[in-house]
Amino acid sequence: MYNILLVDDDREYIDTIKLAIATPGYRIVTEYNPIEALSRFTRESYDLVVTDYKMENIDGLRLIKTMKEIRPTVKIIMLTGYQAEDIEHIALNLKVDFFLSKEKSLEMINHYVLRILRDESSRKEETLFCSEAEGITADSKGYDVYKGERHIELTKKEFEVLLHFLRHKNRAFSRDEIIAELWTTEIEEIDPRVIDVHIRRIREKLQISSLVSIRGVGYKWNE
Repeated sequence: MYNILLVDDDREYIDTIKLAIATPGYRIVTEYNPIEALSRFTRESYDLVVTDYKMENIDGLRLIKTMKEIRPTVKIIMLTGYQAEDIEHIALNLKVDFFLSKEKSLEMINHYVLRILRDESSRKEETLFCSEAEGITADSKGYDVYKGERHIELTKKEFEVLLHFLRHKNRAFSRDEIIAELWTTEIEEIDPRVIDVHIRRIREKLQISSLVSIRGVGYKWNE
């Protein structure tokens, strides 16, 4: 799944962009206030931000500069009705990927979005683990988990247990095997029952049925 944040105080325009680029596998979030967008950006992980230049409160350049300081690798498309070269020069120095006129067609804007996300695909394949049955996506790089479009808060160890099963679907693991894989047993004394606690919390937070108990063995992800 690719997470895209759209930012523009022109609600009608940005909602039109959202409809134009909507594709299975995209989670698209719109914010009409750049300050709210920045707040959301600090809490959630995004692959691509599409933002206007001219907005109230803070302009797109200041927004991009702050976002790049928080997450330098985030991809950026700036859309603007102001095609002044000095603005474009600043945007490119901030490592904006594309500086586009709002006069471009929706088809062309979608083309630029696809191009950026295609470039990201090989990296994503190595870090994303999904369950289509449960609608879950886990990003091993950012420690982010989504159930559909909803971000789920897991502890670090809960995330590692979940990721272990997403990497090894349909294979049963005993509690001792999970501990050996995910804990440093040489320096940690682990009660096997702690696995039961983590599994229970994962099930409750994600509301899933695929992570099943195998009597006399341990646990398995059925899919």
